[in-house]
Amino acid sequence: MTKAEISARNVLLIGSPNCGKTLLFNRLTGLQHRVANFPGITVEIASGELSGFPGHTLYDYPGTYSLEAISGEEQVAVDQFERALEDPCLGLVLCLIDVTRLEKSLYFALQVVRECRRRGKAALIVANLMDVLAAHDLTIDLEDLSREIGAPVIGVSARTGAGLDELHDAIARPLASPDPAGEGDETPDLLLRGTAHQLARRFGPKGD
Repeated sequence: MTKAEISARNVLLIGSPNCGKTLLFNRLTGLQHRVANFPGITVEIASGELSGFPGHTLYDYPGTYSLEAISGEEQVAVDQFERALEDPCLGLVLCLIDVTRLEKSLYFALQVVRECRRRGKAALIVANLMDVLAAHDLTIDLEDLSREIGAPVIGVSARTGAGLDELHDAIARPLASPDPAGEGDETPDLLLRGTAHQLARRFGPKGD
């Protein structure tokens, strides 16, 4: 499967505020899009052609800390995310997480993976700020974390560009779209919070 052969044309990028999402969007599209992170401002959805994937569009959704919206900006992101999951042209959801705030990020990621399972959409977790861990001689076991989450996890640095080649390769690979009625699609948020806490304790950054 080549980079131009993603099964559907649209790719969605979602993540928490201030986790490097706009910077990653710029790197993946070659654009210089900027979003103001102030209440009442970050309500737009940016889009651009995904570099290396002609005819495929990457959508950058407003940041939200979870799918339980507590502000108008977050409600926009959640509502648009729910609508996008019903779109037959949506081929992949990229969920950006902050490895320096792992528990909060994992809770959001688990919610996203659950909703993707419900709609039969493929999800890919992008673990950003790996350069920060490296600067402090810390590592994280992304392979085992991926198995626990039930979705691929790719480590990147949106700031330096590290890991972007691997991310492009992962986007190009055919990702299994789960059965919309698959296992785990009714997992309540409360249980996901507990799971995120346990995963963060097991897989949080560790020194050599």
